[in-house]
Amino acid sequence: RSRITVGVVGGSDFAKQKEQLLDSVVDDYDYAFSENGLTAYKAGELIGQQSFSEKIGEAAMQRLLNWTLAYLSKIELPLKWGTF
Repeated sequence: RSRITVGVVGGSDFAKQKEQLLDSVVDDYDYAFSENGLTAYKAGELIGQQSFSEKIGEAAMQRLLNWTLAYLSKIELPLKWGTF
């Protein structure tokens, strides 16, 4: 870390990231991004936090989710079951 900047990006919320990478995740990395970058830490300090649903609104979020689920339900795949 003295020569390069190191960060970690995860799709889960920050609590899950700490569970997976230990509570010291913000100290072990220069940057830590959870929720695919919606929550950002630099040098152990929270530097930004966004909410996708707050940004686009509840109605738009519902339309997006309904469209996505309907679209995915029509896709033909060889294996379409399991844990997601």
